[in-house]
This record gives sequence, C-alpha cells and structure tokens, in this order.
Amino acid sequence: MIRTELVSYAKLMFDRKLTNSAGGNISIRVGENEILMTPTLMSQRFHCELKPNQILLLDQNENVIEGDGKVTREVNMHMASYQENPDIKCVLHAHAPESLFFCGELRRNA
Repeated sequence: MIRTELVSYAKLMFDRKLTNSAGGNISIRVGENEILMTPTLMSQRFHCELKPNQILLLDQNENVIEGDGKVTREVNMHMASYQENPDIKCVLHAHAPESLFFCGELRRNA
C-alpha cells in the first residue's frame, strides 16, 4: 500500500510541475533501518510514471532488499537526513522548474 501511495505522489509531483525531467526523488522511512525510495532516473526516464515494484526497499547501508531498479545517487542525502534526525519520516527532493531557472539566472549574472 505504501508503494502505491509513493507512486501516486511521484506522479502528482511531476504533473503539478513541482519537479521536471531534470530529476527528483522521494523516500519514506518504513522501519528503524529501512526506507522505501524511488529509483534512479525516476523523472528523466519514467517521467514519474512508476509502478509499485519500482519502489526500492533499502537497508541503512543503501543495499536494495526489494524492488526493480537501481538506487539513485541522491540516496546519501536521504540517508543523512534520516540519520541526523530520527523524527524525519519522509524526504522529498524535487527540481522545481522556477528554482532551476532562478539559479541559472544567478550564475549568469554573478
């Protein structure tokens, strides 16, 4: 059930343009030492149209326990968030188009 919900949130994030094909990912803590996480290329390859079996179950060492796909390179940011604060239950990393454009403008004018 959690995997199905995570799939729908990823799609909603893309459809509402909270992220774009440049990237983004979502993880949810499901146990003391386990998280569910969207796979690498969630946005670029799949445009956030995932299937529940693509949601990866990872242990605290970033090993895939279940799921079809590969771990995103952003996994270390997610894991660090969970390790730093045990109250964190979810991490959502998005590439909002407006913020990417704004950052690009800052670099160009710097």
